[in-house]
Amino acid sequence: MEDGVSDGHQVEREYLTDDMIVQVTRCRDLRRISKLEMPLDTEMMALGELGRRLPSLTQLKGNGSNIPTIRDLGTSLGGLRVLWLNRSNVTSLAGISALPGLEELYVAFNHIQDVSPVGGLARLSTLDLEGNQLSAKEDIQLLQECGELTALTLEGNPFCLERGFRRYVKETLPQLLYLDDIDVCEDTPEEEHLPARRAEMAESEWVE
Repeated sequence: MEDGVSDGHQVEREYLTDDMIVQVTRCRDLRRISKLEMPLDTEMMALGELGRRLPSLTQLKGNGSNIPTIRDLGTSLGGLRVLWLNRSNVTSLAGISALPGLEELYVAFNHIQDVSPVGGLARLSTLDLEGNQLSAKEDIQLLQECGELTALTLEGNPFCLERGFRRYVKETLPQLLYLDDIDVCEDTPEEEHLPARRAEMAESEWVE
Protein backbone atom coordinates (compact mmCIF):
# COMPACT_ATOMS: atom_id res chain seq x y z
CA MET A 1 0.00 0.00 0.00
CA GLU A 2 1.27 3.45 -0.92
CA ASP A 3 1.10 6.34 1.53
CA GLY A 4 -2.46 7.54 1.74
CA VAL A 5 -4.03 4.96 -0.58
CA SER A 6 -7.47 4.05 0.68
CA ASP A 7 -7.60 0.46 -0.67
CA GLY A 8 -11.23 1.11 -1.59
CA HIS A 9 -12.45 1.68 1.97
CA GLN A 10 -14.96 4.49 2.19
CA VAL A 11 -16.59 6.31 5.07
CA GLU A 12 -19.74 8.37 4.79
CA ARG A 13 -20.51 10.64 7.71
CA GLU A 14 -21.90 14.05 8.37
CA TYR A 15 -18.57 15.75 9.10
CA LEU A 16 -15.05 15.20 7.79
CA THR A 17 -12.65 14.75 10.68
CA ASP A 18 -8.97 13.84 10.92
CA ASP A 19 -9.99 10.50 12.41
CA MET A 20 -12.14 9.77 9.36
CA ILE A 21 -9.23 10.53 7.03
CA VAL A 22 -6.94 8.28 9.08
CA GLN A 23 -9.52 5.48 8.97
CA VAL A 24 -9.85 5.72 5.18
CA THR A 25 -6.16 6.11 4.35
CA ARG A 26 -4.71 4.01 7.19
CA CYS A 27 -2.07 6.67 7.61
CA ARG A 28 -1.87 8.57 10.89
CA ASP A 29 0.49 11.25 9.61
CA LEU A 30 -1.80 13.48 7.56
CA ARG A 31 1.22 15.30 6.16
CA ARG A 32 2.29 12.14 4.28
CA ILE A 33 -1.04 11.36 2.62
CA SER A 34 -0.79 11.78 -1.14
CA LYS A 35 -3.99 10.00 -2.22
CA LEU A 36 -7.46 10.15 -0.76
CA GLU A 37 -10.53 8.22 -1.90
CA MET A 38 -13.85 8.92 -0.23
CA PRO A 39 -17.21 10.50 -1.10
CA LEU A 40 -17.56 14.09 0.02
CA ASP A 41 -20.61 16.25 0.61
CA THR A 42 -19.85 19.95 0.57
CA GLU A 43 -23.35 20.71 1.80
CA MET A 44 -22.47 18.85 5.01
CA MET A 45 -18.69 19.25 5.17
CA ALA A 46 -16.48 22.33 5.13
CA LEU A 47 -13.57 21.39 2.85
CA GLY A 48 -11.84 24.76 2.51
CA GLU A 49 -8.98 23.65 4.77
CA LEU A 50 -8.53 20.17 3.28
CA GLY A 51 -5.36 21.09 1.42
CA ARG A 52 -3.76 22.57 4.52
CA ARG A 53 -4.56 19.46 6.52
CA LEU A 54 -3.23 17.24 3.69
CA PRO A 55 -0.32 19.27 2.25
CA SER A 56 1.05 16.34 0.21
CA LEU A 57 -2.27 15.45 -1.44
CA THR A 58 -1.89 15.01 -5.20
CA GLN A 59 -4.83 12.72 -6.01
CA LEU A 60 -8.41 13.07 -4.78
CA LYS A 61 -10.98 10.45 -5.80
CA GLY A 62 -14.42 11.60 -4.76
CA ASN A 63 -16.68 9.72 -7.17
CA GLY A 64 -20.27 9.62 -5.95
CA SER A 65 -19.89 12.82 -3.94
CA ASN A 66 -22.19 15.82 -3.67
CA ILE A 67 -20.12 18.80 -4.84
CA PRO A 68 -22.31 21.18 -6.87
CA THR A 69 -19.42 23.52 -7.64
CA ILE A 70 -15.66 23.02 -7.65
CA ARG A 71 -15.39 26.25 -5.70
CA ASP A 72 -16.64 24.28 -2.69
CA LEU A 73 -13.27 22.51 -2.53
CA GLY A 74 -11.65 25.76 -1.44
CA THR A 75 -8.34 27.27 -2.48
CA SER A 76 -5.87 25.14 -0.51
CA LEU A 77 -5.54 22.20 -2.94
CA GLY A 78 -3.02 23.82 -5.24
CA GLY A 79 -0.85 20.69 -5.25
CA LEU A 80 -3.60 18.44 -6.63
CA ARG A 81 -2.66 16.66 -9.88
CA VAL A 82 -5.59 14.26 -10.40
CA LEU A 83 -9.24 14.82 -9.47
CA TRP A 84 -12.11 12.34 -9.90
CA LEU A 85 -15.65 13.62 -9.34
CA ASN A 86 -17.72 11.33 -11.55
CA ARG A 87 -21.43 11.23 -10.68
CA SER A 88 -20.95 13.90 -8.04
CA ASN A 89 -23.78 16.33 -8.81
CA VAL A 90 -21.31 18.86 -10.24
CA THR A 91 -23.12 21.70 -12.00
CA SER A 92 -20.28 24.23 -12.20
CA LEU A 93 -16.52 24.08 -12.75
CA ALA A 94 -16.13 27.59 -11.35
CA GLY A 95 -13.24 27.76 -8.90
CA ILE A 96 -11.12 25.17 -10.67
CA SER A 97 -8.50 27.85 -11.30
CA ALA A 98 -7.50 27.23 -7.65
CA LEU A 99 -6.05 23.91 -8.91
CA PRO A 100 -3.41 25.24 -11.33
CA GLY A 101 -1.34 22.03 -11.29
CA LEU A 102 -4.21 19.76 -12.31
CA GLU A 103 -3.17 17.25 -14.98
CA GLU A 104 -6.17 14.93 -15.06
CA LEU A 105 -9.83 15.81 -14.44
CA TYR A 106 -12.64 13.26 -14.44
CA VAL A 107 -16.12 14.77 -14.09
CA ALA A 108 -18.27 12.36 -16.10
CA PHE A 109 -22.03 12.03 -15.63
CA ASN A 110 -22.69 15.35 -13.96
CA HIS A 111 -24.69 18.45 -14.98
CA ILE A 112 -21.96 20.66 -16.44
CA GLN A 113 -22.98 23.16 -19.12
CA ASP A 114 -19.94 25.44 -19.23
CA VAL A 115 -16.31 24.37 -19.74
CA SER A 116 -14.78 27.86 -19.82
CA PRO A 117 -13.21 27.61 -16.32
CA VAL A 118 -11.05 24.70 -17.54
CA GLY A 119 -9.38 26.92 -20.14
CA GLY A 120 -6.94 28.25 -17.55
CA LEU A 121 -5.46 24.83 -16.70
CA ALA A 122 -2.21 24.93 -18.64
CA ARG A 123 -1.02 21.49 -17.44
CA LEU A 124 -4.23 19.58 -18.08
CA SER A 125 -3.60 16.52 -20.25
CA THR A 126 -6.74 14.40 -19.64
CA LEU A 127 -10.32 15.66 -19.41
CA ASP A 128 -13.38 13.42 -19.07
CA LEU A 129 -16.69 15.24 -19.59
CA GLU A 130 -18.78 12.26 -20.67
CA GLY A 131 -22.50 12.44 -20.02
CA ASN A 132 -22.83 16.12 -19.17
CA GLN A 133 -25.03 18.87 -20.65
CA LEU A 134 -22.72 20.62 -23.11
CA SER A 135 -24.91 21.75 -25.99
CA ALA A 136 -22.78 24.06 -28.18
CA LYS A 137 -19.83 22.47 -29.96
CA GLU A 138 -18.25 25.92 -30.26
CA ASP A 139 -17.54 25.68 -26.53
CA ILE A 140 -14.70 23.33 -27.47
CA GLN A 141 -12.78 26.41 -28.55
CA LEU A 142 -12.55 27.35 -24.88
CA LEU A 143 -10.21 24.39 -24.40
CA GLN A 144 -7.64 25.68 -26.89
CA GLU A 145 -5.72 27.28 -24.03
CA CYS A 146 -5.08 23.79 -22.61
CA GLY A 147 -2.03 23.21 -24.75
CA GLU A 148 -1.14 19.93 -23.01
CA LEU A 149 -4.58 18.37 -23.50
CA THR A 150 -4.17 15.07 -25.36
CA ALA A 151 -7.10 12.93 -24.14
CA LEU A 152 -10.68 14.23 -24.19
CA THR A 153 -13.94 12.39 -23.58
CA LEU A 154 -17.17 14.10 -24.66
CA GLU A 155 -19.50 11.24 -25.57
CA GLY A 156 -22.99 11.59 -24.15
CA ASN A 157 -23.22 15.38 -24.41
CA PRO A 158 -25.97 16.89 -26.60
CA PHE A 159 -23.54 18.49 -29.05
CA CYS A 160 -21.99 15.11 -29.85
CA LEU A 161 -25.07 14.29 -31.91
CA GLU A 162 -24.15 16.89 -34.53
CA ARG A 163 -22.81 15.49 -37.77
CA GLY A 164 -19.09 16.01 -38.24
CA PHE A 165 -18.58 16.53 -34.51
CA ARG A 166 -15.39 14.48 -34.26
CA ARG A 167 -13.84 16.27 -37.20
CA TYR A 168 -14.69 19.65 -35.65
CA VAL A 169 -13.11 18.70 -32.33
CA LYS A 170 -9.94 17.38 -33.97
CA GLU A 171 -9.55 20.53 -36.06
CA THR A 172 -10.18 22.77 -33.05
CA LEU A 173 -7.80 20.83 -30.78
CA PRO A 174 -5.12 19.45 -33.13
CA GLN A 175 -2.92 18.27 -30.25
CA LEU A 176 -5.46 15.60 -29.23
CA LEU A 177 -4.31 12.00 -29.37
CA TYR A 178 -7.51 10.40 -28.04
CA LEU A 179 -11.12 11.49 -28.42
CA ASP A 180 -13.74 9.42 -26.61
CA ASP A 181 -11.07 6.76 -25.95
CA ILE A 182 -10.39 6.35 -29.67
CA ASP A 183 -7.03 7.14 -31.22
CA VAL A 184 -7.74 10.10 -33.50
CA CYS A 185 -5.24 8.75 -36.04
CA GLU A 186 -7.38 5.67 -36.48
CA ASP A 187 -10.55 7.56 -37.40
CA THR A 188 -12.02 6.81 -40.79
CA PRO A 189 -14.28 9.34 -42.57
CA GLU A 190 -17.25 7.20 -41.53
CA GLU A 191 -16.23 7.16 -37.87
CA GLU A 192 -16.16 10.95 -37.79
CA HIS A 193 -19.95 10.81 -38.05
CA LEU A 194 -20.33 7.94 -35.57
CA PRO A 195 -22.11 9.83 -32.73
CA ALA A 196 -24.72 11.20 -35.14
CA ARG A 197 -25.27 7.79 -36.71
CA ARG A 198 -25.70 6.20 -33.27
CA ALA A 199 -28.40 8.75 -32.46
CA GLU A 200 -30.19 8.06 -35.75
CA MET A 201 -30.10 4.31 -35.07
CA ALA A 202 -31.41 4.80 -31.53
CA GLU A 203 -34.34 6.83 -32.83
CA SER A 204 -35.13 4.28 -35.51
CA GLU A 205 -35.37 1.52 -32.93
CA TRP A 206 -38.40 3.26 -31.44
CA VAL A 207 -40.19 3.74 -34.74
CA GLU A 208 -43.00 1.31 -35.28
